[in-house]
Amino acid sequence: MAGIRTENKIYEVGIYCRLSKDDGTDNESASIATQKSILTDYVKRQGLIMTQTVEELRYQLEEWLAQGFTSPEDRANYQALKEQYEDETLDYSFSKREIIGQLEVIITTRENDFPDLDEVTKGEYLDLVEQLDNLDKGQADYYRKQLA
Repeated sequence: MAGIRTENKIYEVGIYCRLSKDDGTDNESASIATQKSILTDYVKRQGLIMTQTVEELRYQLEEWLAQGFTSPEDRANYQALKEQYEDETLDYSFSKREIIGQLEVIITTRENDFPDLDEVTKGEYLDLVEQLDNLDKGQADYYRKQLA
């Protein structure tokens, strides 16, 4: 987690790491440790300060991620704990999957207009691509080309 101060309010930012069969094993985000390192570096480059709030929940979440899920119930329990953790600690969270999901929503909901977007939507799209560039340059390049 990281705290960011904006107009006298501190926002807590969380990172979420997850292995996906869709990503394969030959890319830079193929391990939890690598994802954690990439996201932590990104948070630090943004000038945020890492905090240790709600350490027990975070530790349990990390343990579940490291061990994996053996049943849908395990996954559901993890999701419930993650939601509790976010409710107690976070005002903003980001992940590669969330960013890609938002980009896909823009593409599919604007399919008649895409790639000729209005300036506001185009700005949002480019901001998401820039965020993705910090996490996965190859994916960011793909979405950048979609707009060209």
